[in-house]
Amino acid sequence: MRSSGSGVGISLPLMALCLPASASAMCMAPGSFVTPSEGALPPNPSLWVFTADRLPRVGSETAMVVGAPETFGDITVQRLDFTIAEGTLTVEVGRTTHEYVIDPAWDRGELGPAVNAWTTVESYWSCSFTDADVLEVESRAPVFELSWDGGRAVLPTVPGRFFRATDEPRELRVGHVSCLGYTHPTRGTRVDADEVTVTALYPDGSRRSVVAHRPIEPVPVALAPPDDPAPRRSGWLALVAVVVVVGAWAARASLRSTR
Repeated sequence: MRSSGSGVGISLPLMALCLPASASAMCMAPGSFVTPSEGALPPNPSLWVFTADRLPRVGSETAMVVGAPETFGDITVQRLDFTIAEGTLTVEVGRTTHEYVIDPAWDRGELGPAVNAWTTVESYWSCSFTDADVLEVESRAPVFELSWDGGRAVLPTVPGRFFRATDEPRELRVGHVSCLGYTHPTRGTRVDADEVTVTALYPDGSRRSVVAHRPIEPVPVALAPPDDPAPRRSGWLALVAVVVVVGAWAARASLRSTR
């Protein structure tokens, strides 16, 4: 959908009604968030802070190691590693406070991730656009690392968290993603490879990887040419020759009878 963008006085909620469903969920200013954001965690857990702006202030009374930030296009991610064996973990991220229960029996609940689909999404509207590879994943991991020949990106499993949405599909979007901007490490719009290693990152520090392959586009099937019509043409010519001969014979017989 394209527009001249002249409707300055239109309110944001009204503008959202004019956009495709996938676009309206991400057509606002992206923010920051931490993942996981609540629930049970294993001893000595890891959390990840994502932002499309400046990294928020992070604080906790529990000992933690703040990793070096990494930037992929327009998003930045920072890993937090805590030292706590049991009890309650409280973490402040920007203006939000998150509480977790440290469970020694915590289990990631799966052997590893699965990639159910790899598609390409391209859509345009008045204020932004999406042009990205989208990998639909089935996993409980909060974060994924994608790596391919010449590229790497660390992305949240639910990109809608940048816009305070929690019901977005669990998918990894690499390219330009609506108002979020670029999630590609070199600000490209597609993964320039046909094979990607998809690695699930879990709060207990474990990693599980699968390899995803870009679907092969169907190749046009060339129809076989029709049979050579020459045999049928020669058959018709033989029939015409017989008719001519018979006609000539009949004409000669007629002339003889009149003499």
